[in-house]
Amino acid sequence: MPERPSSTRSARRRQNIRQGPAFDSFILDDAATITSIRWLGSGSISPHTFQVGLYENTTENSAFARPLTTPIVETVSPASRTLSTQHPAAWEYQMDFGAGAFLEADTTYWLAIRNVTPGISIWNWYGDSGGSFISRDPAGNDTLGTLTLFFTLESDLAGAT
Repeated sequence: MPERPSSTRSARRRQNIRQGPAFDSFILDDAATITSIRWLGSGSISPHTFQVGLYENTTENSAFARPLTTPIVETVSPASRTLSTQHPAAWEYQMDFGAGAFLEADTTYWLAIRNVTPGISIWNWYGDSGGSFISRDPAGNDTLGTLTLFFTLESDLAGAT
């Protein structure tokens, strides 16, 4: 299971996400079919419904790398959640991708998460200082932020038996 190195750090910060999705990039060491995703966050209404997508990378017409506008795969579903044992007051959310999405090794991809629960205008995706992420407003404008957002991709490795 590919895991973000920062997901084991004890320090954490929250990024308030308003309306549009937040994106964070990743590169897999081995090709894999991503079958589920876990992330740390907070919010007050349960169950939460999230829009989660995986995107290819582009640098076209931009000063910085960013996700394309159309996802490779996207799902909208309630996410299960449990209280985090490593980060007090944070929830560990999980969402399955069913059959999954095949991603190549050594390629930059983006994970996007957006809380689409009715009545929620702000939710927090936990991260750590250092690194960068992108938030996209409803008009499609991207803004660069300075956190490494916590998430774990669960997968079936390509070629594994």
